Parts: sequence; C-alpha cells; structure tokens
Amino acid sequence: MTTTPVVPASGAQPGGGSRTPRGTERTVAARDHLWLHFSRHSGLYDGNDVPIIVRGEGAYIWDDNGRRYLDGLAGLFTVQVGHGRRELAHIAARQAGQLAFFPLWSYAHPAAIDLAERLAMHAPGDLNRVFFTTGGGEAVETAWKLAKQYWKLMGKPTKHKVVSR
Repeated sequence: MTTTPVVPASGAQPGGGSRTPRGTERTVAARDHLWLHFSRHSGLYDGNDVPIIVRGEGAYIWDDNGRRYLDGLAGLFTVQVGHGRRELAHIAARQAGQLAFFPLWSYAHPAAIDLAERLAMHAPGDLNRVFFTTGGGEAVETAWKLAKQYWKLMGKPTKHKVVSR
C-alpha cells in the first residue's frame, strides 16, 4: 500500500482522536482489543498507532489523520469496483430491504437468475451455467468438486490430482 498525505478526509479529525461508544480513545482500543489479521503482533504497537481507515473513494482510502492510501488490495479483494460507489450502495440497500441473503440450495432468486443469464451471455462457447460462491476459497473448492464429479460421470471416479502450495 502506498501513502500520499492529503487534506483530512471529511469527518476525520487531524491527529485522529476519535473515541469508541464507551469513550475509549480508538487507538488505545485498537491496541488493547483488536487482533489484526496477517500482522506481527510482537512490537506492532511499540510507539506507533495502527492506521484507522475511516472512508474510501474509488481506489483510495483515508485514515483518521487524513492520509490517503492507494488500496492496492481492493479491501482484501472485495471492492474491485472501488469504494464509495453510491449506486451500488443504493442497489444493495434496496435488495437487503427485500431479502438480504438466501442460499441457492434448491431455490432460485430473481436477482441470481438475471445475473446468471447476463454472465452466460458474455461467456465463451457453451459455458452457459453459473455457480455463485461467496469467495475465492469456496470457488476453488467448488471447482475441485465439479472436476471430481465430471470424472466420476466419465467412469473414472478415482482420477484426480491436487496441486497446491
């Protein structure tokens, strides 16, 4: 992640200083209560506060000191279309107002049907079916299961190789 100092983000206080609902300084609460993913915790807080990200716009995020960062990981691969997309927030809110989530286990949903059809129209050749997953790990596991099922249907139920790291 690269940083570029800029004017403080809207709502951010220079020098941070925001407090939790219990009145604790957020930097103190982060140090005392938040276990950060993929971080070395020994010495992590020695004289340094953890950046507290308060907003995002497009490919950038801002901390509570107004420092701008390029979000090269896209929010850990979940906001590839960028932060602060109001049109997506409105669509998500509208959908959540009707039905926030329902698994496609023996049931369909109009939004899933419409998106599957749209994706199938853009896929090459006869790739005309879509299987939705919630993330990369689930997608890889599903692809592996589909490949195993394919070979089972081809009369070779034990044929498989798994390459991993």
